[in-house]
Amino acid sequence: QNLALFCFLITLSMDTGFFKAVSGFKFTSRKHRVSDDDAVDRINSYYAPVLIVIMSSIVMTKMYLLGDPVQCWIPPEFKPAWEQYAETYCWLKNTYFVPPNGSIPGDETVRQGEELKYYQWVPFVLAIQALMFHLPAVIWKLMNWQSGVQIKTLVGMAVNCVDDSQEKREDKIKKLAWYFRTAIEKKIRKQSGFFYNLKKVLIRYLLIGRAAYGRYLINVYIVIKLLYIANVVGQFFLLNGFLGTDYDFYGLGVLRDLWNNHDWRHSGHFPRVTLCDFNVRVIGNSHPRTLQCVLVVNLLNEKIFVFLWFMLLFVAVVTILDALFWLAWAFLPNRRFATLRRLLESAQSARRRAADAEPSHLYEHSAVDLEQFFNDYIDSDGAFLLRMIGKNAGEPVLKELLQRLWADYRAPLMNRAAAKGASSAYE
Repeated sequence: QNLALFCFLITLSMDTGFFKAVSGFKFTSRKHRVSDDDAVDRINSYYAPVLIVIMSSIVMTKMYLLGDPVQCWIPPEFKPAWEQYAETYCWLKNTYFVPPNGSIPGDETVRQGEELKYYQWVPFVLAIQALMFHLPAVIWKLMNWQSGVQIKTLVGMAVNCVDDSQEKREDKIKKLAWYFRTAIEKKIRKQSGFFYNLKKVLIRYLLIGRAAYGRYLINVYIVIKLLYIANVVGQFFLLNGFLGTDYDFYGLGVLRDLWNNHDWRHSGHFPRVTLCDFNVRVIGNSHPRTLQCVLVVNLLNEKIFVFLWFMLLFVAVVTILDALFWLAWAFLPNRRFATLRRLLESAQSARRRAADAEPSHLYEHSAVDLEQFFNDYIDSDGAFLLRMIGKNAGEPVLKELLQRLWADYRAPLMNRAAAKGASSAYE
């Protein structure tokens, strides 16, 4: 029992971040939610692992803190110490399942082939699954940190603009635009050293030969999306291999069995009653015993793994769809350009209606001006940051930021044009 308690504490401490998340688990308003990823990423890196760790803790508590993990039907001549020994032995050795109306195989090899080898490891495997879900997020934070852009800080500044008054909001948008340009310029300067070479390798061999300049963040983010997909798809195979099931689609198979009244007594999936063989040595002689044991925890395991399978299915669907949208946005420049142009023109129209005091030249642009603005002034990674801001802070903040960036971009051009015109007039 002491060893079990120690293992339980080790599992709880495997990732303290998850339990901090559990302790503060609540639906927060957008104003207080600051992240460097999107909602689907948070499903993978936060909500899914938190749920899995909760399930792991429930199973561990049931197994080791709330009663005995296994209870066996003991012959009357067994003393209490023998009973404890037999149940501990059966729990550690594995039990095997024989249908209620079936006969116990006489061949020991056949019995070993029917052993249930998973139930002791359920909480630990669940904890590993939770860590696997969280791993791509850790890689993303490490890789985007190398870009020199503090994405979370940038998104936080945008989120803080959401509920402010118009005057305060405009001031914050100006600061946000300045920080945005500073971050982009810092990223451009940070194009040397080991991690820059790593970026080039990633882009050359993993991302269809795209040029490294201006696309580091978006390319790494696409790789992270693919890692999320690989993780959730791989977890289906992990689940089937761990449980030793013959079902290709485990959750659907179990539901079909339940619908057809084909419960564990016939299917053998998470059996509640199993058998255990062990030898009792008395005065040099070995006496084989076969005990009938009850695995109450399998009642809980069945529900947890069915829920887990359908949770994986949901996560897989939304992650794949989200990745497809991101791939289309990342590798179809015309689509990205059209989206940003629509947002900018919408922001300009709103400004024009709201106030006539704005300099009219800020609303004047040509297709060439816009192309240079998005390709040279903002670039692909800048567009990625804008999209991330929009997903976390909302479209209104994104529109105002685009308008401010456009004004900052146009102002020097107009000043140079005015100076050139004045010089020509003087001559």
